[in-house]
Amino acid sequence: MAEIHFAKNLRYLRKKASMTQAQMRAIFGIKRASWSNYERGDITPRITELIEFSRYFGVSLDDLVLHDLGERERLSMKAIKKPIRAKHTP
Repeated sequence: MAEIHFAKNLRYLRKKASMTQAQMRAIFGIKRASWSNYERGDITPRITELIEFSRYFGVSLDDLVLHDLGERERLSMKAIKKPIRAKHTP
């Protein structure tokens, strides 16, 4: 069974957007307890909410739920920072 990364991704995407939980709740019309529970992974939102979140953050549902987006970005940034060595030809 695939590992679910939704809670971690929701928190990661919110912070990346420099938004507070209160701001996100206002945008989506979600109760305080519900949003906190989503980010902790205590409850899972309805599919309609998942679709709204994926559209808002510009990520696929697959990425939102199944992939660790923070880790993916860290690995991507590590690859970018990796020095390129020129081949030495005499």
